Amino acid sequence: MKTSYQFGRRASLRVGVATAVMSVALISSPAFAQAAEGEAASEEIFITGSRIARPNVESAAPVTVIGAEDFKGQGAVKVEDLLNNLPQVLATQSSGVSNGADGTATVSLRGLGTSRTMVLVDGRRLMPGGIGGGAGADLNFIPSALISNVEILTGGASSVYGADAVAGVVNFKMNRKFQGVRIDAQYGMYQHDNQNPIRAIVNQRFRAPEGSALQGGAYDVSLAIGSALDDDRGNIVAYAGLRRDSAITQDGYDYSICTLNPSGSNTGGINDFACGGSGTPAATRFGGISAANAALAGLPVAGSYTLTGTNGLIPYVGLRDGYNFAPLNYFRRPS
Repeated sequence: MKTSYQFGRRASLRVGVATAVMSVALISSPAFAQAAEGEAASEEIFITGSRIARPNVESAAPVTVIGAEDFKGQGAVKVEDLLNNLPQVLATQSSGVSNGADGTATVSLRGLGTSRTMVLVDGRRLMPGGIGGGAGADLNFIPSALISNVEILTGGASSVYGADAVAGVVNFKMNRKFQGVRIDAQYGMYQHDNQNPIRAIVNQRFRAPEGSALQGGAYDVSLAIGSALDDDRGNIVAYAGLRRDSAITQDGYDYSICTLNPSGSNTGGINDFACGGSGTPAATRFGGISAANAALAGLPVAGSYTLTGTNGLIPYVGLRDGYNFAPLNYFRRPS
């Protein structure tokens, strides 16, 4: 009440000054004074302000806030796709992980690991969701259509949340007052023109894809229904979603169909590389043959040999006989 009283005194003082100025002007130019008096009578005082809490302004620690409009603007279907665009987030388990993937989507702040990054939903901890007993929370449980905002704290979180938050905290705030019906649907794919110069190296051992490559068709459909209860004393929300991502494998692109290894050349161009691979899983690779036994078999001395259909056993050369595992790897896993 004290603040309102002082504001009232200031307002009356300003009106008094304005009246005195208009009285002086009335002597010199009555017409102008009457117009000014009419304008003064219609003046209104507007007080503007905002009480919207902004954690990145009020907090002493660095807080990054991502709003729901960011998800809409970028068309992000999966939560991890939007988080991975931030510099403080390291992509770990996501749809782009091929080897060692367990089907989850996790977040790692500052690259310190998912077990040191705490994930909260409305301030409550989201429990680990790794299939193999991992400590990381699975972000697939969080519906992107109902996210109000995401707060990311990367400094000083361990003093509040403990050792599990050494890297930081990611807090997902959900829209708990959603009302109405909302349907979201989108579809996308990836296109690439196979014109990379590396295809000249690939064609020395394999056949590089040609023309335009269309892969990775993906669609997402979600439905959210919400309603207020008992004169806005409560709210109920139902959510359902269907998402399908087709696989994107490396064999569809000229620059990734083979595993590139150093060729031994130092020309400073693409000739410094050659299609190689791994010699470990080659079923027709033989080793441990001594020089004496090789001489008895009529074979040249070599560390290991590989079996061909025409020449029999020949010395194993990695750039020629290595197992090309690239076509089986994923750029994006199916889900």
